[in-house]
Amino acid sequence: PGTRKILRELDTPVKVKLYISQGESVPVQLRGFAQRVEDTVREFKQVAGSNLIVERYNPKPDSEEEDAAQLDGIEPQQLFSGEQFYLGIAVSQLDRKQAIGAVSPQRERLLEYDLIRAVARVGKPERPKIGLMAGLPVMGEKFNPFTRQSSEPWVLANELKREFDVKEVPVSAKEIDKDINVLLLIHPRDVQPQTEYALDQFVLR
Repeated sequence: PGTRKILRELDTPVKVKLYISQGESVPVQLRGFAQRVEDTVREFKQVAGSNLIVERYNPKPDSEEEDAAQLDGIEPQQLFSGEQFYLGIAVSQLDRKQAIGAVSPQRERLLEYDLIRAVARVGKPERPKIGLMAGLPVMGEKFNPFTRQSSEPWVLANELKREFDVKEVPVSAKEIDKDINVLLLIHPRDVQPQTEYALDQFVLR
């Protein structure tokens, strides 16, 4: 449902370039995977309609298509035979571009996620804002004089910052800012009644 929502809300055409090497040297399993990748892109097209433009290229060695693939950030993969194989996707809108340099069978389960993330990034240049209220140092901690330690941000925090504009909300907050529509609440230990009330008002809003 989230994928369909993003595709239906595109208001300016987004171009998806599929770079898929063809040829007998490509193993059957890899050809089958490449077909599933193309099928997924075609399904995206069915939902988005004219706002998703799909182009398919076969980057043969020393061809213009191979040059275009490399310019778009598509990385050659190595076959057992030693030959190079391209299977990548470049997504663009105006001057914004995202590349999935090498689509891997190991990430097939995440293919839809990777692809819609690229479409969303070029389709909506402004990153959505989320609030983060945590009773633990999720965003990392500078030197703490009590524990005499510092800590790095959690992997989760780094992933969130890649996708969103993350606004920290203190656990002692008396209100949640109106510009926050999604609040991530992690381990709200010792939350005071005033913060419980602020959370209640946020949910009601």
